[in-house]
Amino acid sequence: MRLLLSRFRAAVLWGFFLVLPAAAVPDLSHAAELPQVPARWGFALQTAAAEAFGVEAPVARLAAQIHAESSWRPTARSPYAIGLAQFTPATADWMAERYPHLRPAAPWDPGWSIRAMVAYNAWLYGREAGRWRSEADRWAASLTGYVGGPGWVDRERRAARRAGAPDDRWWHGVEAHCLRSQVACRESRHYSRRILCELEPRYAAAGWPGRPFSAACEP
Repeated sequence: MRLLLSRFRAAVLWGFFLVLPAAAVPDLSHAAELPQVPARWGFALQTAAAEAFGVEAPVARLAAQIHAESSWRPTARSPYAIGLAQFTPATADWMAERYPHLRPAAPWDPGWSIRAMVAYNAWLYGREAGRWRSEADRWAASLTGYVGGPGWVDRERRAARRAGAPDDRWWHGVEAHCLRSQVACRESRHYSRRILCELEPRYAAAGWPGRPFSAACEP
């Protein structure tokens, strides 16, 4: 069984890299207002994304998320979180407990942060299956769960339902029914919009694989 899984993993990764342009890691040095990303980090992100999401992994979206979290600075620190992907100590420990390949927790390590961020996104994305009208809605909810906790997304879906609003739409639906503090509401709503509407298209234009949700970002 282990051999079969190893061969499957290799086949997925090989298929993924076949569809990349000649330069496997995009050169962001000429992209306006985008940081220069070390090639090893770009490769690590593409590898982890392919393993978690398959050959059509939204690499540009995940790169945009790292940009939103830390601007690709591994020493970034907030009052509650640290590292490239801004994990709290509790969430980092939970990820290491849940996923053997992430043991021990090392949120200061860029490679660990990239792998853990992708794994957590895959878990959140799977959790939101069947709940949303579109892929854009599903990803917006998943990203909101990343920054503020998936339990809040569940409560806000119920709040939208009670108010007679669609609970299967994030954009112009659940998004408008925030139950958190004013600061947390502003942060969580800005987070998904910034990643999907502002940063992901720029990373895609710079050569990172992925298809932005341009239609979802219309007012």
